[in-house]
Amino acid sequence: MTEEQLHSIHRQVGVVTRKICGIPEHTFGIPLIPESQCSCNSAFVYLLFDWLLQDAEEEHIPIPYIEPDGLRALVKACAEELDTAQAPVLVHTDTWAGNVMVQSGAFAGMVDFAALYYGDFLMSHDFHDFGEKSDPYFLEGFGKTSFDVHERIRIQVYRVWQRLGMVVERGFRKYEDPDLYAWVLPEMEQEVRRLEQMMNQAALK
Repeated sequence: MTEEQLHSIHRQVGVVTRKICGIPEHTFGIPLIPESQCSCNSAFVYLLFDWLLQDAEEEHIPIPYIEPDGLRALVKACAEELDTAQAPVLVHTDTWAGNVMVQSGAFAGMVDFAALYYGDFLMSHDFHDFGEKSDPYFLEGFGKTSFDVHERIRIQVYRVWQRLGMVVERGFRKYEDPDLYAWVLPEMEQEVRRLEQMMNQAALK
């Protein structure tokens, strides 16, 4: 595909993501899982981290750079920033390239709605995808191109959460090739360090 086609697809993913986020809810949580329902974003995000970390501990999956309790404490320290998201909406947290359908070089739809949550709109996958920053064409399509300090910290928390999910998934699946997806390990460390730095800077202001 041409660059122009790719930019158009990313822009359309942003448009559709914005429409998904237009569906509001009263509580944070995972649809059809009552025990996940929380009254605030920080409690919900902490729960998501804690569930992943419990899985890692039970399967003896090492977390790069940081101990599980250290990561729990870091997420708790972000509660004030996380709770600046006060209006839960429907979010699709897994719109990676493999879940975006393309026909004749144009956006045709999305699949895999198992990862739908009621949460912060910034939990939408493309805000915290891999890479240095969000795709500008996605942001243009979504209609959100600037972020305040609280939003940047929220996005960074979700970047850590996404990579933690891959670390744990990699441990559970026990691939024949032990190095498969090993690239996510330094990614995890890098994003945790970045979150620590952001929180330290916020504390100094």
